Amino acid sequence: IASVLRILQHRIREQGVELVEEHEFDQPLSCRPGAFNQVVMNLMTNALDVLPDGGRLVLATQRRGNDFWMSVSDNGPGPSEAVREKM
Repeated sequence: IASVLRILQHRIREQGVELVEEHEFDQPLSCRPGAFNQVVMNLMTNALDVLPDGGRLVLATQRRGNDFWMSVSDNGPGPSEAVREKM
């Protein structure tokens, strides 16, 4: 996650986005790092694409039992009605 945020830090700063990290999961995670980083990159990039300048982006991680959970939320407008119908 830290490596993806380093890649995106210029864009986050340029857009004036407030990035909030809420990490409750602090143990090593067994995964395919390249695939995991791609997922994080896609989620963050999609949020930044629609987030207005000066918006707020929250990246949170936590453990639920034996599972790792990650969420990305923002205060952007959300998907258009046309996109929601396709979801």
